[in-house]
Amino acid sequence: MDIIHELKQKIRVVLGTNTIDSHYKVHINRGDYSIFQKVYASNVIGYAKPDINFYKYILDSEKIEPSECILIDDSPKNVEAANSIGINGIVFSDAQSLRRILSNKYKLLN
Repeated sequence: MDIIHELKQKIRVVLGTNTIDSHYKVHINRGDYSIFQKVYASNVIGYAKPDINFYKYILDSEKIEPSECILIDDSPKNVEAANSIGINGIVFSDAQSLRRILSNKYKLLN
């Protein structure tokens, strides 16, 4: 959560998630998605990761180029799919490693 808050000081942070209607509604009602500036849920947009159309839908909606986007996901196959269309993908393993990558490679965190 701290990393997301820090990132939002510099960039737009959206969520792309694979989910189903019942889970989506629970997360919405609990406010779980409120930290993000926009949520792209597979049950709503009609595509699911790792389908490249999932990522293309978000890129088109956000009006950004793949090279301007960073995807953070805990699934290597989702990151590989994103990388295949030019998105900068990071496989999430732990917060400390993510912080180091975002600080050193992308200069987004202090």
